[in-house]
Amino acid sequence: MKSYSPLDLARLCHVGRGSVLNWIDRGLIAAYRTPGGHRRVTEVALRAFLQQHGKPIPSGLEGTVRILLVDDDEGIVETLAANLSREGRNVRSAPNGIDALLEVGQEPPEILVLDLALPVLDGFEVVRRLRARPRTAGVRIVAISGHSPDQFRAKAMEAGADRFLAKPFRAEDLEAAILDVLSRPSRPPRSPPELKVLIERGEMMAALDYIPASTGADDFPEGEGDLLAYLSKEGVNHGVERAAVAACLEHIKKREAFRGTIVARGRPPTDGLDARFQLDEVFTWRGPVERDDGSIDFREQATVLPVGPGDVIGVRHPATPGEDGFTVTGKVLRAKPGLDRTPATGAGVRLDPNPDGTFLYRAEVGGSLRLRPQLVEVVQRTVIEGDIDYSTGNIRCKGDLEIRGGVGPGFKVQADGHLMVHDVVEGAEIRAGGDVTLKSGVKGQSSAVIECGGTLRARYIERATVRVKGDLEVEMGLLDSNVTVGGRVLALKARGAIVGGTVRAGRGIEANRLGSDHAGFTRVELGVDHMSQEETRDLGRRLKEVEAQMARFSRVLSVDILTTGDISGLPERLWPRARKAVAAWRKLREERSELAEQRGNLMRTPAATELARIRVRFLAARVRLQFPRTRFTTDRSYENVIVFEDVERGMIRIEPSGLRRGGAAGRHGLPGPTDNGHPAPPEATAPR
Repeated sequence: MKSYSPLDLARLCHVGRGSVLNWIDRGLIAAYRTPGGHRRVTEVALRAFLQQHGKPIPSGLEGTVRILLVDDDEGIVETLAANLSREGRNVRSAPNGIDALLEVGQEPPEILVLDLALPVLDGFEVVRRLRARPRTAGVRIVAISGHSPDQFRAKAMEAGADRFLAKPFRAEDLEAAILDVLSRPSRPPRSPPELKVLIERGEMMAALDYIPASTGADDFPEGEGDLLAYLSKEGVNHGVERAAVAACLEHIKKREAFRGTIVARGRPPTDGLDARFQLDEVFTWRGPVERDDGSIDFREQATVLPVGPGDVIGVRHPATPGEDGFTVTGKVLRAKPGLDRTPATGAGVRLDPNPDGTFLYRAEVGGSLRLRPQLVEVVQRTVIEGDIDYSTGNIRCKGDLEIRGGVGPGFKVQADGHLMVHDVVEGAEIRAGGDVTLKSGVKGQSSAVIECGGTLRARYIERATVRVKGDLEVEMGLLDSNVTVGGRVLALKARGAIVGGTVRAGRGIEANRLGSDHAGFTRVELGVDHMSQEETRDLGRRLKEVEAQMARFSRVLSVDILTTGDISGLPERLWPRARKAVAAWRKLREERSELAEQRGNLMRTPAATELARIRVRFLAARVRLQFPRTRFTTDRSYENVIVFEDVERGMIRIEPSGLRRGGAAGRHGLPGPTDNGHPAPPEATAPR
C-alpha cells in the first residue's frame, strides 16, 4: 500500500507542509510513524480525508512514474521535488537509508535519486541491498553526492548505481540523468557471493552473509563441521557462537538469504580493579537525622567522627590483575592490572589482614577519625576552631577535645578524654570521661548539664546541673546550680562564691563565700559520695537486666549446652539459631562478670567520710548544712570558719580557721578540727 510523507501530501494538495502537519496533529487525517520516527499517511487515509472534507482528488495521486528522493537535507528534497513533479510523475521522499529501504519495500519506484552520505545507513549499503534482492534489483538508481566525486563515483558504480551526479548540479542535469536511466532496460539482479565472512575492523566481531544463487544449485556446507571449518579458513577461530552457526546452517539449507548474522565475538580485556578503601558505614553518616515524630534534628551532623580502640574504620580491597581478552582471529588483548592506590595508615591506625585477602583499617587508640585522600589516622586530641552550632552539629569524640569557641544552646558535646572549651557554654550538654576546663564559664539557662569523670574547672557556673567524679574548681561563682561532686568544691579566689541551689560534695568545700544573706537558701550536703552511690545503683540495674536476658536463654537451651557449646544433641535445623544463642549468652556472661566486679569495688568504697569539711572566709545566713548524721541551718553570718561534724557530740561545729579575707589558704587540703585552745562560740554549735 502506498504511503506519503507530509511533504508529498503538501505537494499533492497544493498546500504548505505546515498545514499537513497541522491536519495530522489535530487528528483530521490518520498517520503512522516509521521505525525512524517519521510520519506517513497511507493512500486510503488520504482519500478518506479528501472525500470527507470535499476536496478534489489530485491527478498526481497515482503517477505512472514513481520517483523516490532520499536525502537528509529537507531543503534539497523540496527543491528536487519541485523540479521533478510534473504530470505523470509521483514523487516521494525519505530522510535516511532505513526509511528508503522501507519505502522501496512497500512499493518499488522506477527511479531512486539517492544521496550517498546518509545517516543511519549510507547510500552505498542501500544500493547493495537493493541490488541483492530480486524484487528491487531492477530499480534505476541515480546516486548524488558532494563528497570526493571521483572516489564516490567509482564506489557507487561498483555497488550497482546506474548514474552518478556530483553536487551541486543543475535541474537539467538531473532530468537528463533520469531520462537516460528510464531509457535503459531494467537490469537483472546480480548474483552475489553465496557465502561471505565479514570481520569487523577491530576483529572483535565476525558476521556471515548468504544469498542464494539466482540460477543453479548452491554449493554450501552440508554440516556444522563444514561451516566451522570454513570460518576457520577465513580466520575466525575464537569466540565462535555455536548456536548462531547452527541457525545460519538452517537458513542455508532452506535457501533463505541473510546478511550480517553475527557468528563470532571477541572478548575485550577486563582491566584490573584499582585497590580501594571502603569506609565502614558507621562513619559514612553525616546527618541531620529524623526524629520519631517526623521532625528533623539539624544538630546531628557528625562533623567529628569518634573512634574507639579496636574499632574497624574501613576495609582495603587489593588491586586485581584483570583478565586478558582475545579477538575472533585469536589475537590476545592484554589487560591492564589495577593500581595500588589506597590511603596509608597514619597515627593510631594499623592494617590487619583478613582471610579473604582484604585488610582492615583498625584504630589502635581512641580519638577522632581524620580522613585524607592519602592518609587515614586517629587523632587523640581533636581541635575545633570555632563555636559548636548548626555548622558543626553535636560533637562526639573518643579522645581529648578542645573547642576554641563556645557551645550554643541545645547542643551536645561528648568526649571520652579531657575537654576544654574557651568560650561560654550556654544551655548545652557537656560530658567528658576526663577533666573538663571551661575557661569562660557556663550560662546554664536551667537546661545545661555538665558531667565530668575527672576534675571540672570553670570560671563560673550559673543555673546548671553538674555531676563531677573528682573536684570542682570555680574562679568566680557557683550560682543557683544543682551540683553533685565526688571530691571537693573549691572557690577560693577573691570573687569565689557559692550561692543558691544545692551542692553535694563528698570530701568538702573550700570557698571565699558560701551563701548570701539577701538570696534564697543555699543547700549543702557533705560527707556522702553521691556519685559512687548513683553509679552503684546504675550498675545494679544493668546487672539485673543482663541476668534476666541470660535467664531467657536458659529457658530455651539447657545450661549445659550454653556452657559447653555442644549443640550436637539438637535437631540439625536448629543449629544456626542455637549457635547464635550460645554466642549471645556467653557475651552476656562476660558482661555480668565485669558489672559484678565494678559494683563490688564501688560498694567497698566508703560512702561517707568523717573528714568532710567546709572552710570559708564568709559563711552567710540561710545556708542549710547536712552531714551524714546532723543537719543545721545558719541564722547569721560567720567569717573565716571551718564547719565539720562532731560525731562524738552529735553536733555540727563551726570554729575559726585562721583565714582572712583576700588571704591565701593555709594549704591545698582541708585541715582537721582545730585544737589551738580557741573553742567555738556557743552559738556556732548545733545539736542533733
